[in-house]
Amino acid sequence: AAGGVVGEQPQLVLGGGRHQVRLIARAVERGIAVAVSDYYPDAPGKAIAAIPRDLDALDVEANIAFAREIGAAGVVTTGTDMAVATMAAVAEACGLPCYLSPEGARIATNKARAHEAIAAAGGVRPPAVRVTAPDDPALETVPLPAVVKPADSQGQRGVRRIDHRAARGAAVAA
Repeated sequence: AAGGVVGEQPQLVLGGGRHQVRLIARAVERGIAVAVSDYYPDAPGKAIAAIPRDLDALDVEANIAFAREIGAAGVVTTGTDMAVATMAAVAEACGLPCYLSPEGARIATNKARAHEAIAAAGGVRPPAVRVTAPDDPALETVPLPAVVKPADSQGQRGVRRIDHRAARGAAVAA
């Protein structure tokens, strides 16, 4: 059957896009029932899941309800930072094992929080300035060249190198 053995406690995979397809396929190959939460109706992972659901993988409350509805034995994501906080929250709410607490997941997936946590623990980190708007006065303290990276964006999304003072505000606004 598609998605593994229906009737077995399913594993909930947050996201059914190209980055999650291999995980879903490997679980199915092992006979594991797979439920997939993804808001794209044509997400490729849904085609091979036993229980596909049109649901935003970042919607914590909806995924908690989905996990409870199906009696999920576990929850996981891969290939994305974005759903990690959802994964940890679903696991905690449903009493499922997880390698991160919800707070740990929020720290791990937010660059500003991670930077602060590393500093608080005495860890080595590159210099950083937290900027919240294109006209933030803190921008004047940023030495050039610099890298602007959104605090809560996945991977390399939104990363910009700036070499000139005039480009600072535009890089933050983008």
